[in-house]
Amino acid sequence: MSFWQRSFSTTLVLGLLIAIFLLANVMAQPASSWASVASSGSGEFICAGAFMQSIYCSYDAGATWFKTVSPSLTWASLAMSSEGDFVVAVPTQGNIYTSTTFGDTWKITSSD
Repeated sequence: MSFWQRSFSTTLVLGLLIAIFLLANVMAQPASSWASVASSGSGEFICAGAFMQSIYCSYDAGATWFKTVSPSLTWASLAMSSEGDFVVAVPTQGNIYTSTTFGDTWKITSSD
């Protein structure tokens, strides 16, 4: 194999690895129009609400995100306890939602 063939092969492989890395990082972070965000006192736990989507949370200061089982609504406001375990989410219309499990599960609380 000539120098140019090795160089091209190496460049192609490196380019593919970089593309896979970037794609994985982009897909790990939800792309949306964010409406609200809340953070624990340390910044380790974060939850974010978007327009007409579920709430997304992170356990590692935003390095990775997971989609919670919250309904797809427009989230007007989020608040979180300093430890991050208690989260309150308020949509633009409807009930108030609370979580005592760092955003893993949600319970409807009456807005009356």
